Amino acid sequence: MTTTMQASWHPKVFVGAYTGSMDPQIPPTMYRPSPVAVEIADGIGLGLDGQTLIVGQGADSCSITGHLQNDGSDGGPPVLYPQRDFTVDTKGNTTAVNGYFDWQNYKLIRSGDKVGIQQATPDFSSTVTDSGKHIHVDGAFPAQRYDIDESDPNVTRVKGYSGNESADVTYAQNKVTIQGNTPERTFEITKTANGLHVAGFRDDGNGGVRDNPVNTYDITFTKAGFDIQGYYPQQHYVINRA
Repeated sequence: MTTTMQASWHPKVFVGAYTGSMDPQIPPTMYRPSPVAVEIADGIGLGLDGQTLIVGQGADSCSITGHLQNDGSDGGPPVLYPQRDFTVDTKGNTTAVNGYFDWQNYKLIRSGDKVGIQQATPDFSSTVTDSGKHIHVDGAFPAQRYDIDESDPNVTRVKGYSGNESADVTYAQNKVTIQGNTPERTFEITKTANGLHVAGFRDDGNGGVRDNPVNTYDITFTKAGFDIQGYYPQQHYVINRA
C-alpha cells in the first residue's frame, strides 16, 4: 500500500481582496494582479503574482501601512502615497478592507461555503465557492474566473483565464514554490527562524533563469503582526493587528 506524506508546512491558498503591492514602481505597473494568494499569517497572503498583498475573509483586524515619509526638503506633505495604507476590520462573517480611495474598499461576506467579495464597482466584485477540495471563483468577466484544485496534499493547482493567471503551488518541508508560466511569475517562499524569505526569479536572456532581487523579500514576524521588506526602501509594509 502506498501512503502519501503531506508536507510539514502547508500554508493555505485562498482568494481575497487586493491591498498593497510590493512592486517598486508607484503606482504598480502590474497589468493583472492575482487575487489568489498563499497565506503569510492572520488571513493575509502574497498573491500568486508574487507582489500583491491579499486579504481574505476572516483575516485578523489590522492596519497595513505602506506610505512613505517626506523629509520636508521639497516643502511637500509629510506623508507620501497615503493610498498605500489600508485597514482591515473583521466582525463576524464580514471583513471590511478600507483604503484611501473608494475603489480600494472591499467587503468580504461569508455565507455558508460562499464568500462574496464586494467592491465599489460591481463589475469588479466576485463570488468564491469553497467545496473543500475545490475552490471556484466567478465574476463578471472571464479574467476573474479561477478554479483551484486542492485534492493533492502536495500541490495546489490554480487554473485561471490564461497561463498568466495559472500556477502550481507545491509544498516540500519548509518551502512553498509558486510555479507560474514564466520565470517572473515563479517564486519560492521559505520558512525561516523568525519569518519567511520570498525569492523571485527572472529570465536571464539566454533561455535560463536567474535570481530577481526586485521580487525578493524578507518577512519578519513581530509581536503585533509582521513586516515585509524588499530590495528598495519603498518595498516595505508593516502589518499590525488591531
